[in-house]
Amino acid sequence: MGGAHRETRAAGLTLSVSISDAARGLRAGVQAAFPDIDLRGDVLHAQMEMSELLSYLENRAYGRMSRQEQEEHKMVRAKRHQTGQARSKRLAVARTRAREAIRLHDGSLSPARLSRTAFLLS
Repeated sequence: MGGAHRETRAAGLTLSVSISDAARGLRAGVQAAFPDIDLRGDVLHAQMEMSELLSYLENRAYGRMSRQEQEEHKMVRAKRHQTGQARSKRLAVARTRAREAIRLHDGSLSPARLSRTAFLLS
């Protein structure tokens, strides 16, 4: 058992739960000093990655929505000049891509909220 862990036990420190990342040395030292401890893994890194993914998906969805709006405006102008049919495919693609990006982002929110709630409750 490491010196620091011996000192904490000698000072009367008792732990029932410890949270750590994947650092094996820290986990081993804590478990050696407190054999009955409930060792739990941290979720911080997973939370950070989920947050980055959600930001990416949100930015992508907004970008696709913006592209759709641009195509909508171009279609209005094209219809005035009776050339709307030439723009219809581009508008259809923009609408589909925006809808898919929004669905992907919104579908990712539920797991993210669940993991955030679990983190806050732990």
